[in-house]
Amino acid sequence: MWHYRRAALLCFMILALRYEPDTSPGGVRTVAGKKTDVWPRKRVARVDGDVILGALFPVHSRSDVHTCGPIIEQEGIQPLEMLLFTLDKINQNSTFLPNITIGARILDSCDSDAYALGQAVEFIKGAMTDSGDSEYVCVDGSSPVVKERHPIVGVIGGASSVVSIQVANLLRLFKLPQVSYWSTSPDLSNKDRFDYFFRTVASDVYQARAMVEILKAFNWTYISAVYEDSNYGIKGISAVEDLARASGICIAVSLMVSREAGDTREEEFDKILQELLDKPKAKAVIVYLVERDAKSFFAAVSRFNASGKFIWIGSDGWGGRQIPVAKQEWAVEGAITVQPRARVISKFDEYFTSLKPDMNTRNPWFKEAWESHFECRIPGSAGTPFNDFEKTCSDDMVLDETSGYQQNSMLQLVAESALAFAHALKDMHADYCGDEPGLCSNMTTISGESLKDYLLNVSFEGHDRQEFHFQPNGDGPPRYTIMNFRRDQNDRYSWKRVGYLDEEKFRLQMKDIHFRRESVGYHGYPVSMCSAPCPPGHEKKISARDSCCWSCNPCSEFQYLSKEDFCTDCPLGQKPDKGKTTCVSIPEDYLTYSSAYAIAITTFAIFGIICTLVVAAIFMKYGETPVVKASGRELCYVLLVGIFCSHAITFVLVAKPTTLTCGMTKVSVGVCYALCYAALLTKTNRIYRIFHNKGKKKQKYISPNSQIFITFMFVLVEVVVVVAWLIVSPPGTTHFYPSREQNQLVCTGANDASYTIGLAYPFLLMILCTVYAIKTMNVPGGFNEAKLIGFTMYTTCVIWLAFVPIYFVSASNVAIRVTALSVSIGLSGTVTLVCLFAPRVYIILFHPEENTRHGVMRNTFRSKIENGAFSVAADPPSTYQPCGTKPSATISENIDIQVDVISKNNQQLKLPDASPAAETRA
Repeated sequence: MWHYRRAALLCFMILALRYEPDTSPGGVRTVAGKKTDVWPRKRVARVDGDVILGALFPVHSRSDVHTCGPIIEQEGIQPLEMLLFTLDKINQNSTFLPNITIGARILDSCDSDAYALGQAVEFIKGAMTDSGDSEYVCVDGSSPVVKERHPIVGVIGGASSVVSIQVANLLRLFKLPQVSYWSTSPDLSNKDRFDYFFRTVASDVYQARAMVEILKAFNWTYISAVYEDSNYGIKGISAVEDLARASGICIAVSLMVSREAGDTREEEFDKILQELLDKPKAKAVIVYLVERDAKSFFAAVSRFNASGKFIWIGSDGWGGRQIPVAKQEWAVEGAITVQPRARVISKFDEYFTSLKPDMNTRNPWFKEAWESHFECRIPGSAGTPFNDFEKTCSDDMVLDETSGYQQNSMLQLVAESALAFAHALKDMHADYCGDEPGLCSNMTTISGESLKDYLLNVSFEGHDRQEFHFQPNGDGPPRYTIMNFRRDQNDRYSWKRVGYLDEEKFRLQMKDIHFRRESVGYHGYPVSMCSAPCPPGHEKKISARDSCCWSCNPCSEFQYLSKEDFCTDCPLGQKPDKGKTTCVSIPEDYLTYSSAYAIAITTFAIFGIICTLVVAAIFMKYGETPVVKASGRELCYVLLVGIFCSHAITFVLVAKPTTLTCGMTKVSVGVCYALCYAALLTKTNRIYRIFHNKGKKKQKYISPNSQIFITFMFVLVEVVVVVAWLIVSPPGTTHFYPSREQNQLVCTGANDASYTIGLAYPFLLMILCTVYAIKTMNVPGGFNEAKLIGFTMYTTCVIWLAFVPIYFVSASNVAIRVTALSVSIGLSGTVTLVCLFAPRVYIILFHPEENTRHGVMRNTFRSKIENGAFSVAADPPSTYQPCGTKPSATISENIDIQVDVISKNNQQLKLPDASPAAETRA
């Protein structure tokens, strides 16, 4: 059933293509096959063989007026002759395919997809013919049999992707394998659509990568693109743009060239070039055109005198060839192009240059090519719309370099197309026929499906000495050559190899690339960028008129440039690095022992500690003397411990904040004050109770042990408060940021009012001490230091009234804050030491004569009389005694109570009975 469907389809295509228009200037419509001088002429190059390959070459260029335009030597005649040359070599090797020759039927595609499709029908007819008869019959009764002795088993071509796509869609219906040598469209890699298509060249995806690598090598970040309106141009430039954008390269403008411009073609290219000139900063231009369009494009460049203003990055559609640059070399100078890598085949040069028009009978287009090359007419040759030359060709004309001959650099790909078929047939013959020479019965009919499988697995050494094999999708190996069109010292232009892309390896010899002198920038090569890269620490502000251009705005002092190229604030405690690419921590700020503040307060603390130790030593040495006993020896020791701690805590405050030092600070600040003020409160309370005893009864709990116990009960309250505080708010460190540039390491809570929790209770004790000091101002001075305690409390209150505002105002300066706290605590201890202990030390060291019981008692009575405590008028008449009599029992009892309380430490001091003489002295 499938055979009948294919036959019906073929008959329909033959009828559709049976009549063809004559597009010559006469415009006469003629029937195909009639012997009339029409254009384009249907010609075929034949090579007989046992196995026949079809081939399509763009012998003529595409023409909007004549369908087929002028003949093309490099891209048409040379590939055709390369196929013939390769088949000759294969057939001459008797061991390669024994007794089997490969023939060819070569047709002209005119680089037109529509015309090539009509030509491909001939291959279909040839593929369905075997011995001259056919089992297929068309619906009109005609037979699709043609005059081919052997069927066509495969097709080589076409050249352009547009032609190959059209032909491949037809050939796959009849399961004819096709191998192209120049078609690079990525669409052709789709094996679901083009399962019988192969190519010896790689996909444009790799060519696009090579182009982008060139752009990256020169740091060309702002480019334009010109491409043709075809599958080749659209798919190719799309791959370039995708890779370019992924690499941070911006496309300024992308312009499409119409394939059917007609009479407006020159006007269209002028318009395109003007748009390129409107983007002068985009000097690098991707030119993704085929040969014919590239020639017209560079003609426009010449008209605008714009060559030195751009750098051309060319595709394989025109790169490395002579026709696009002929007679306009200066406009193309400096171009860098990418083309499939191939070696120049020197033996082909010998073969091609030896050809003569009268001897090369198997190529029906060779005479026309000869006339076009030398711009002459061969006598008796058929006329074309393009060979109206007046000069007559002579016999001494020779194809060589002096006459302008240059081998197409990609002819190797044509040879590899033929070799791929030859090796596939060889492998098939080995499997089907074994050692039997010639076509055995198994190969009389070659299945296209089987040949396709053999093609996919071929492997052989190509002309470049490298192994050739198809990739799984039928593409050739990705190997590209980078060419540079440049002028030498003799003003001769040529294409020079400057790099390559091989599989994943890219190399570009930048020093070997020559540009036009006027296009070279200060880097030594042209610059193609809209805006220079922003310096470190600057964000891009994209222009509203052109997204490819921007201005650079510096980030602020505490901002860094994020991955999205936006200025972003650093977190508190951090600042940007020098390049402003990330944030780094600001060095921690805390008081150190080497700072001036620390040296000052630690020096003061050391002095205070020494003084405290000296006083303690003196008191311990003279602990049994009346002065020490009368001052309350045990409470003095407790008070000295508190004063020592108030100075020693300075070293904890200056140390680097850690969990340990912060915990010690929380505990020691409050406990030190509690020790001092608990002892002072106990002292003042005892004195108050003794001298304000209205009942005249002996007071309880005024013994030294009781006083120590009461003191430590007061201190225990502070200890409980501190422990609870530590549980609720465990000690630790934190960072405090008074400003963006500061990163202070402080103890948790040190920068707010929470530290007052530990000082609240000592402040209460201090207030009570001050109250009792005021109440005991008028008691005798020999047995207590009420006045001195009062002065101490007044001074301490002044110190703390000054400290509190300084502490909270200096929150932004850790050095001042720690210094204020340390000085306040140290001064409080120093005031206590000076006011309470200095007078007694003075008596002990410099007036030992007063450090006696009588001296202490004399001072006591003197003070009491001066203060009015023993005023005679104050005593009731019943108790008044004249001079020389014994004091009343009440007064004596109070005095005994004082002596008993104050001197009970050691042997209790007892006053002698007051005599009239003593009372008189008093």
